[in-house]
Amino acid sequence: MSLRDIGTDLRLMSLRALGTVCMHDCSFHSQVINPKHLRYLDLSRSYMDVLPSSICTIYNLQTLRLNDCLLLTYLPEGMRTMSMLIHLYLLRCPLKRMPPNISLLKNLRTLTTFVLDTELGRGIEELKDLNHLANRLELYNLRKINSRKNGKDANLHLKQDLSELVLSWGSSKFCMPLC
Repeated sequence: MSLRDIGTDLRLMSLRALGTVCMHDCSFHSQVINPKHLRYLDLSRSYMDVLPSSICTIYNLQTLRLNDCLLLTYLPEGMRTMSMLIHLYLLRCPLKRMPPNISLLKNLRTLTTFVLDTELGRGIEELKDLNHLANRLELYNLRKINSRKNGKDANLHLKQDLSELVLSWGSSKFCMPLC
């Protein structure tokens, strides 16, 4: 079942939370639901390789769960506009990189995965002002840190609420250093 199949019913509701169970066709479409009221979206275990950019139009979304999306390699470039986002769960997603300027998500408290890159707005320094991050944070591609200064700029020592920090120099926890 896809979101399109249940679209008629959803348009009639003031929906605040939406979850899916192993959707094969996870085509999010802005005409399906009124994104104005949606606060919680769980697309975990979906079979998608790219999260559609239309997700960025859900301006009041506070929680986005994408755990175990085993094909998900890219998030939309425009996620920096989702200023109300508090929780972004990305556990066990094989992301190749993060969207640029994630540091603009000032309300972010949960960011389970961050994949570093050398491109502007995708480096470790994007974590600098996200001092309220809590619980678990997995950092990947640490080998792409440009300089010692960039590493220090992340201010990991100020993230007092982190209880777990996973560091990987490759693109996954199970990657050998040459990945």
